[in-house]
Amino acid sequence: MFSGKWISRAVTVCAPVALMVGLSNPAHATGDDKVNLTIDGHIVGSIAYKDSGDKFTLCDLYADGKGVQGRVYMYYAGLNTWHKEREWDKGGSGTCETNSYDILNNQRYWVTITRNGNSKVESFEIYGSGE
Repeated sequence: MFSGKWISRAVTVCAPVALMVGLSNPAHATGDDKVNLTIDGHIVGSIAYKDSGDKFTLCDLYADGKGVQGRVYMYYAGLNTWHKEREWDKGGSGTCETNSYDILNNQRYWVTITRNGNSKVESFEIYGSGE
C-alpha cells in the first residue's frame, strides 16, 4: 500500500514536528507537588506546594547547620524570562516552615530548592489553576 520511500519521507517530515510539540509542552502540576533534595545519599530538604490556599512548605530535613533555600519564579511571557518572586531560607535545624504566596490563574511558576553551600538544585513547575 505505501512504499518504503513514502514512509521514510513521512517520518523525516513528522519527527521534527513531534519533537517541537513535545518540547513546547513542559510537564507541570496544577494541584499539589513536592520534590526532595538528596545530597550524598541523604534527603537534606524538601519543598512542597499545596494548591488549596497556595501554601509552600520548605523543610530542612538534615540537621547539619547548612540549611536549605526555596524559591518561586514566575514566567513573564512578554519578556521571555523567569523572575524570582519569593525566596525562603530554612536554617540547618531539621524543621519545616509553611509560607503563603498567591499563585495567579493561568500563570507559570518554577519552584526550586537548594542547599546552602551546594550548587545542586531540584525543582518542579506549577501552573496557576485558579482554584
